Amino acid sequence: MDLGYTQGISDKVVQGLQEVASLRSVSFRLIKSITPSALIRFLRHSRQLKALDIGGCRQLECRGVFEVIG
Repeated sequence: MDLGYTQGISDKVVQGLQEVASLRSVSFRLIKSITPSALIRFLRHSRQLKALDIGGCRQLECRGVFEVIG
């Protein structure tokens, strides 16, 4: 699912995506409104996810992503 460059994506939208069990790929490219805590919660609930694009999301730290994926 490509949400990159989309304005108005909030933590609530990210939380809603957690419910999509079959989600295997998502792009949040250049979305500056997502918080690190929302991304970490999303990753913990998205076990089928194989690809994540957070390029240009300067507010997100890779350290949090690595925490989740090990």
